Amino acid sequence: MRNIKLTIEYEGTDYFGWQIQKRKPTVQGEITKVLERILEEKVKLIGAARTDSGVHALGQVANFKTRNKKLTTDNFIKALNSLLPADIVIKEVKKVADSFHARYSAKSKIYRYQILNQSFSSALGRRFSWHISESLHWRKIREASKYFIGKYDFSPFSVTGSSRKSGQCAVRDFKIKKVKNLYILQIEANYFLYKMVRRIVGALIEVGRGKIEPEYIRALLNGKASTLRARTAPPHGLFLVKVKY
Repeated sequence: MRNIKLTIEYEGTDYFGWQIQKRKPTVQGEITKVLERILEEKVKLIGAARTDSGVHALGQVANFKTRNKKLTTDNFIKALNSLLPADIVIKEVKKVADSFHARYSAKSKIYRYQILNQSFSSALGRRFSWHISESLHWRKIREASKYFIGKYDFSPFSVTGSSRKSGQCAVRDFKIKKVKNLYILQIEANYFLYKMVRRIVGALIEVGRGKIEPEYIRALLNGKASTLRARTAPPHGLFLVKVKY
């Protein structure tokens, strides 16, 4: 058996997330169908992250095992990309050690969230950013974002449905970059709870609106407050950028 690692880019707009669902188009489902067509065998495709409906990826990672030893990685990537929909692209195919597991071998993941902060929307970027027309206090947002770096119980920034029993996550980095009126929030952590990034972004937007003070973020992380008064940011601004091993 060969263990094959895939690096995948996709636009999540037309999919019900990564994970296979009955009678609904998903990224995992589309790739699995094509793999089984090429290899002529059943395939169990394991993803590094279970991205939600509408979420995109620049560097999702998946692996599967196959008995096929004839197909080269170069031919394999060509075959996959010729059969997959245009909104799913395989960027790399690589043979890896039998012990490699796309999800459990991961050391950290990097997510990016894009916010377009201007009075008018973008015809081209509307699927890839959250448009907020009102002015936001970005100095306060940057101040609050620094409180997330470290190891904390992120349960207040999650919703029911996380498969992990513990809410402990270690955020290694949090950067905010501005390109004209597009704000790119990028966060790296060893683990992410269900909808954690979108809840963090939603909280930061409330900080920017003056509804929450930056210190309230610290209080939530330190267990001195329990209620997050913020909406969950919409999925279409979120990207899985990279999985580190």
